[in-house]
Amino acid sequence: MIAILSPAKKLNENSLEDYSQEFSQARFLDDSEELMKYLKKMKPKAIGKLMDLSANLAELNFERNQQWEKLHDAENSKPAILTFNGDAYLGLNADDFSPEDFSFA
Repeated sequence: MIAILSPAKKLNENSLEDYSQEFSQARFLDDSEELMKYLKKMKPKAIGKLMDLSANLAELNFERNQQWEKLHDAENSKPAILTFNGDAYLGLNADDFSPEDFSFA
């Protein structure tokens, strides 16, 4: 079975001090880099208008855009399944996954 979930507004951005599993890289990093070059130039108000966000979410996304780096490693990133904290993700209980569960997912 394949499940597709939308990104969540709530994120767990804590570091992965105890995460030893190897994780995959995004497939479209070059495209992401091009998009982020554009987004990093935008002010929060423009981001809010583009994405139909509240002022608070626009500011939060502005800050996240400024911190984005193409290089994704254990120091600055972690798997989406452990980052997103929306209702759909909470039901997955990814914090309790075994290494085999992560490999399967």
